[in-house]
Amino acid sequence: MPEINTWQIIKNNVLRRLSERQWLPGDTLPSEMEFAREFGCARATVNKALNELASTGILERKRKSGTRVTINPVRKATMSIPVTRQEIQARGCTYSHVLIENTLKRLPAHMTSRFNVPGGVKALHHKALHLSDHEAFLYEDRWINTIVMPDIQEVDFTTISANEWLVGHAPYSRGELSILSAAASADEALHLGIDEGRPILIVERTTWSDTQPITFVRLAYRPGYRLNSTL
Repeated sequence: MPEINTWQIIKNNVLRRLSERQWLPGDTLPSEMEFAREFGCARATVNKALNELASTGILERKRKSGTRVTINPVRKATMSIPVTRQEIQARGCTYSHVLIENTLKRLPAHMTSRFNVPGGVKALHHKALHLSDHEAFLYEDRWINTIVMPDIQEVDFTTISANEWLVGHAPYSRGELSILSAAASADEALHLGIDEGRPILIVERTTWSDTQPITFVRLAYRPGYRLNSTL
């Protein structure tokens, strides 16, 4: 069996033993060296397999304490930032977007608090409407930290959306995500073509590079949107 696949074999073997309850919650697993001898591979290969399982919350790994079965496993969900153009095209629809605003201005009080920066700081305020088959799909209201992303002021957002440009050019170290149902504001209702106050799905997301905020965005989806993810 090629070495490149050995870590997957170990991972599947451990999962099988767990399902058969050979190890119970709180039990300590064999050491990396013992697994390496059993499967005839390097310890680094075992380490990769066990780390993969630990990343899902099934196992706990501590230096000098070894690996044990998690007593109360917490399943971790991961979400990537979608590119709206790709999301719409994947539905078999035609994508387009309209730039509404792209202005450098002082951050309002609620944004200085969110970004943890002093008052008077300026950022790029970006608004755009994303369309699916020429109908409103998503209204984007975004603030971008130009200190972290100075080149963004030179981007032509009539040819590429801020969403797509940032996904490709702004790697982030952490993020905060909120998903809520809220009444459409006057601004959101105007651009989505719905009545003000109508309940809609809102996604709010802040991304950070170490301690520096990159961007905050509020995404307002037209009624009927379904948000899908994997666990």
